[in-house]
Amino acid sequence: MMKRLVLILSLVACVLVWMTLPVSAGDDATLGDIVFNEFLADSSAVTDVNGEWVEIHNITGAAINIDGWTFSDAAGSHVINNGGTLNVPANGKLVLCRSNDLVTNGGVTCDYEYATVTLNNTGSETLSLIEDAGTLETIATITYGTSQVGVGRSTYYIPTDIPPVAGYFTDNQDMTRWGITDNVAGNAFGSGDFG
Repeated sequence: MMKRLVLILSLVACVLVWMTLPVSAGDDATLGDIVFNEFLADSSAVTDVNGEWVEIHNITGAAINIDGWTFSDAAGSHVINNGGTLNVPANGKLVLCRSNDLVTNGGVTCDYEYATVTLNNTGSETLSLIEDAGTLETIATITYGTSQVGVGRSTYYIPTDIPPVAGYFTDNQDMTRWGITDNVAGNAFGSGDFG
């Protein structure tokens, strides 16, 4: 009886460890596992070169490693190279920034600094996250326009259902589901932008 109990507990422990392991970058991630959640395209507290950032949201129950993925806009792209694993936590978020320096980036806590990608303040802009496996599958993408950009205010996704349900990816792409942060004291961060 004791041996059976030990065996059962060992199996349960193995399953729990397996469930918390990160999904490897590439084929294990599929369309919509990660979505764009919030972005600041037009900082007023600091220059756009330093103040732009994008928050992404992992809607799955396992961490997803995005090291090696490509973050792109219409004009450029950046291959994420963290020098090792860069996990978006299970049901968690991660912030990608133009600058990870809190002094010059407006006070944004940054998880990863990227280059080459510039968020348009006017006109149409498409942002994408593409996994690094042979198929180069797009995992997340949105296209926003001038009306979704606020000066010194972030743009954020307002999901139809919390927690995420089937159809979340399509809902995320619907820019009528996005709002611009109110410029009230409770939303201010760092040097004075709102998000």
